[in-house]
Amino acid sequence: MNPEVEYLRRRELHARQMARRARCKHARRVHHHLASIYATRRAALGPPLPQGVAAWPSWRAFWRLLWG
Repeated sequence: MNPEVEYLRRRELHARQMARRARCKHARRVHHHLASIYATRRAALGPPLPQGVAAWPSWRAFWRLLWG
């Protein structure tokens, strides 16, 4: 696997964990936004994700970002 893609995947997971832990609503939004940025960059670099379980959390985070 491409090391940059792996790095972005780890950063996305870290941002999602931080969003869950944050107490402040603004901090949660910022970390969700960061996670979506990492996911978008990773998708642009790597092979497409298989349809199913892996793609759903990214879409859910994206829609939450828009309407959250």
